[in-house]
Amino acid sequence: FLICFESNYKLLFKMHGKRSNVILYEGKKQLILFNSQMKFDLGLQLNSLERNIRQDQSEYLSNGLSIFPTFDQTIKQSLYQQGYSESNDKNWDIIQQTLRRMDQEITIFQKSADKAPQLTLCDVPDSNCVILKSTEDPLEAANEFYYQYTKIFYLQKEKGDLVKLLNKQLKKTNGYLSKTSAKLEDVENNSRHQEVADILMANLHNIKPNASEATLFDFYKNEQLKIKLKKDLSPQKNAEYLYRKAKNQRLEIDKLYENLVNKEDLKESIEAHIAKVSDIDSLKDLRKYAKNHQLLKESSEAAEVEPFKKVVIGKWVICIGRNARSNDELTQKYTHKNDLWLHAKDVSGSHVVIKQIPGTTFSQDIIEKAAQLAAYYSKRKTDSLCPVIYTPKKYVRKPKGLAPGQVIVDREEVILVTPSSLQEF
Repeated sequence: FLICFESNYKLLFKMHGKRSNVILYEGKKQLILFNSQMKFDLGLQLNSLERNIRQDQSEYLSNGLSIFPTFDQTIKQSLYQQGYSESNDKNWDIIQQTLRRMDQEITIFQKSADKAPQLTLCDVPDSNCVILKSTEDPLEAANEFYYQYTKIFYLQKEKGDLVKLLNKQLKKTNGYLSKTSAKLEDVENNSRHQEVADILMANLHNIKPNASEATLFDFYKNEQLKIKLKKDLSPQKNAEYLYRKAKNQRLEIDKLYENLVNKEDLKESIEAHIAKVSDIDSLKDLRKYAKNHQLLKESSEAAEVEPFKKVVIGKWVICIGRNARSNDELTQKYTHKNDLWLHAKDVSGSHVVIKQIPGTTFSQDIIEKAAQLAAYYSKRKTDSLCPVIYTPKKYVRKPKGLAPGQVIVDREEVILVTPSSLQEF
């Protein structure tokens, strides 16, 4: 159809399903195509569209179904179901019967619950289809079709996708709770470092020098206890070593409890979201709720142009590798010999580098924060505590033949930290 304006402009709406377009003319001159990809429309002339198509029996006998250009596959399928064929002399009667039915009723149906509603002017394709609405009023049919398509079909689809995503998060959270609870129970049941250290301190005079083990009376359990010792340490130093381990174990237990509380809160939050989403009956409200509570995953970001991630903490610049090749590029090309290099101990993860500030030594606070990032961007991300090695870059080398991301560290120190993202600082 065509909209003609007083200024001699004309707007043509070409309603051809997936090949639809809108074209602006000035007089007979074509100016703009809404969909410029439809190259065929570039040559579309208005006067070629003004044609009278005769749709009588004699014209049909000469040109067949081509005199009905609006018959789509659904209508043609209906004709064939009624017995239409090249050899049938009743074809014209079948066409007229179909045309009369098309003028009488419009049907909205679904092939299955997971398929979008469809609208037809003739019979539904098969008996398995669910009829949602039949009416003679085109406006009523259009409104109902819109309601069924957006308010019901898309609401259920998006609600189902969102609930599925939330259930996936809930399953992951329950798994973490189960795993962490088991780990906490194991740590608590085997956390005797403090008690063993006390037993050693009470029996310093009974332990032989350079002994690798000692059998002493366990006054906590009222029995004899065999204790393994580091023979290069004195009995007192062995006890001090165990006291340090006990302190770290207490820190680990406290962190495990903290993580469990946080995950329990998250679990309750997810369950509340699932209940709320299940009750929403408006597509607009569903999308608003999902957006306000950031329930949907963010769309994939554009490819990063930098080979590594760069963050600033106070006056310090910290660089973090994104993958194995990025780690190589960061360490080999962008790191100065006096920059501080960090990596989670004994597991794969990102190379982390603190850029040197001339005349300034690396503070313990910035080393700890960078180590927390190195732990977070590693396979130990979910651990309560993670050992991280750190050393000046000049002690990190990559001989030929090593796999991407692999290096050799000649001299290192170790710090024990809790894995943390930048947002947690």
